[in-house]
Amino acid sequence: MASPRAGSKWALPFVSKALPETDVLQTLTRRSAKVDEFFATHVYRHDNGDAPRGQVGLPMYAAVAGADALVNTFSAGFGIPRNQKFHLTAGHSDAVKPRADDDGLINWLLGDIVQKQLALRAQTSRIKNHTLEQSGFGHYAGVREVVTRFYTDSSGLAWEEIYNEVRQSATTATVTVNDSRHTRQSAALLLAVHDADRVVRQAEDVQLIVQEVCAEQAADSHLSVGIAPVGPAHPLARSVVEDWIGQAPGSPKAYVEGAADEEDLRYVLGRFIQVIVNRDPHRGRVDLASDAVLAVRDPYAWTDDGGF
Repeated sequence: MASPRAGSKWALPFVSKALPETDVLQTLTRRSAKVDEFFATHVYRHDNGDAPRGQVGLPMYAAVAGADALVNTFSAGFGIPRNQKFHLTAGHSDAVKPRADDDGLINWLLGDIVQKQLALRAQTSRIKNHTLEQSGFGHYAGVREVVTRFYTDSSGLAWEEIYNEVRQSATTATVTVNDSRHTRQSAALLLAVHDADRVVRQAEDVQLIVQEVCAEQAADSHLSVGIAPVGPAHPLARSVVEDWIGQAPGSPKAYVEGAADEEDLRYVLGRFIQVIVNRDPHRGRVDLASDAVLAVRDPYAWTDDGGF
């Protein structure tokens, strides 16, 4: 509501000492461009249905005040679908803090936004339930829990933190992704993550872990194994791991996917978990690789260079 999405001309540099937000509110900055680029890529802003695969549905609206002296109409409506803008002749304060007699603005908030979204969600739920009933899956309980087990060496604290973040973000209304240490169910997916340089050096403890997970998979064909070397040397490390697997007894099968850095590792772990979850068609298709990255990556996190 009268938000300076592309900044405000009143956010002058010399004011930043008193108001730190001034740096963020300056007009058409690289920061505001990156924020909008993130939303344009990952967020479906329209209010007319489900988001496309790989995007999160988050309808966006804007109250644009024509007499606003602080935020012009371009900045207030920047990146908002045309039919989701409400234009009024009020100034900044009236748009941000509507009074009881501001019928137009209040009716728009309560009717066009709140009621429309409630009705849309109710309709979506009815369609989904009808589809399940017609397919015969409406009363199928399915396997609601997917159990994973994590392996790493003594240097892998950061990898386990990322594993926990991705696993928790992969938990949805239809499936819970639990670590084997917190459930009595058998693991369906074994994940081993190691520093790529240690793999290339063929560190003994790393090789023993790879041999252990491969031996478990060879003994139980229902198990899946994902191995991820992390770091710039991951292409070479992947070749080393594949050699280890080829030499292991019992012809084990494992997915080996390298990750350049921690952000890339989130995506790789998301893909590993996605394969297991989507293996049961009764759960419905999900895109955990994208969702996991979105859930743990903060688009507003500052970096040392002052950007995002």
